Amino acid sequence: MRTAAAIALVLLLTVAPRARAEVREPAPASEPPVATAIVVKATLRAKPKANAPGVGALRRGETMRVLRSTADGKWLLLDAKAKGRDGAWVNARAVSVATPPPATPFTARTRGPVADPTAAARPVPVVAVAAPAPADVTPAAAARGPASEATAAGDLTPIDAVPDRDVGPAAERPPAAAGPLRLSVDGGLALLRQSFHSNGDVKPGRLDDYDFASEGVAAHVAAGYLWPLGTVFRLGVVGEYQVAGGTGVNAPVYAADGTRSNVRLSLQSHEAAVALASGAHANALGGVDVELHVGPALLANLVSADARAPLPSDRTIGLRTGVAVALPSLARAANRPVGVVVDAAYVGLLAQHAQTPNLEDGQSGRSHALMAGIELGYGLFASGARTQLSAFVAYRGVLQDSRYTGPSVRNDATNGNASSAERRQETHVASVGLRLAY
Repeated sequence: MRTAAAIALVLLLTVAPRARAEVREPAPASEPPVATAIVVKATLRAKPKANAPGVGALRRGETMRVLRSTADGKWLLLDAKAKGRDGAWVNARAVSVATPPPATPFTARTRGPVADPTAAARPVPVVAVAAPAPADVTPAAAARGPASEATAAGDLTPIDAVPDRDVGPAAERPPAAAGPLRLSVDGGLALLRQSFHSNGDVKPGRLDDYDFASEGVAAHVAAGYLWPLGTVFRLGVVGEYQVAGGTGVNAPVYAADGTRSNVRLSLQSHEAAVALASGAHANALGGVDVELHVGPALLANLVSADARAPLPSDRTIGLRTGVAVALPSLARAANRPVGVVVDAAYVGLLAQHAQTPNLEDGQSGRSHALMAGIELGYGLFASGARTQLSAFVAYRGVLQDSRYTGPSVRNDATNGNASSAERRQETHVASVGLRLAY
């Protein structure tokens, strides 16, 4: 009896430690998701908004723990203690989010990790930031890489090409067409020039053959509204008005004996147009807008009246056709868009031309004009903002050519006897201004 009890005690002491050694310690809880920057510089913001103040940045490859996300999954709140803040928001498109694999269990016998033979074959799961639980990457998405689009709703939006530039509002959404409402105003310096040549027999330099110019100032305003037709096409109305004027012009010689007059004349140039506009938008080069304009236009060239040097004023009304090409975000400087606008127009179709009564240079006249302009603008708001206020510098030029036939009233038989004439008028304006796109 005693022998049996001793054998039982020895067996108990031998098996008990082994049983305890086979008990696995519980695995630690899974760590929170981690966000890794996949662009050169991912901007951290104080709020989940594209125009919120920046509070730091994640460089490519840097990581931070994800605390939570917005309901739509577009913004992630990161643990930013490493940047001196409790939390900061980042655009979900600028980072790759993954859940680290859980820690492998330990055993009392081995005192080391238990190898998982399937770990190398399993893809790292991507967090579905809009869903309560992580969603695994689909095989197609895994082949494209961590920045690819997963099929589950709420997964991160793809970034196919990572630019070597900061991630600001422009990278947080695709290039957008200019706002439907546009207003601009500018002013600057002007040069007005007028030349006249005829077949009159008076000496050159008099009223039947002259050329003079004047410096002055100019102002220009423009407005437009274009309704979007889908994501590409737009249709609307645009209009503009420009006035330029100068004084102190020495009048040409008028007396038959060639005596020069001390008369000083003033010149004014007025240009007004309203047009139907149709356009298209493309996402290339930061956004390209091309528009065609067709509508009526008025050109008026006014010369101050003076009996000692009677020169006619004239006005032309006709159909204006034009084209404008805008690249509002061609480049960026200090996270602000730098853009350019180029436009050209022609007035001549269905044109009606008239001169000051009793000072006509011919019984009939026809006129046409070419306009061209260029603007270089700098956005005052961050790139990608739907409402943008831009400062710009601009040049605009107008070249108008008018031809007359028939007996001249002003240069009649007693003063040159002109019957064929040409007047060329030029207006050049260099200006600075502000443009609002809303």
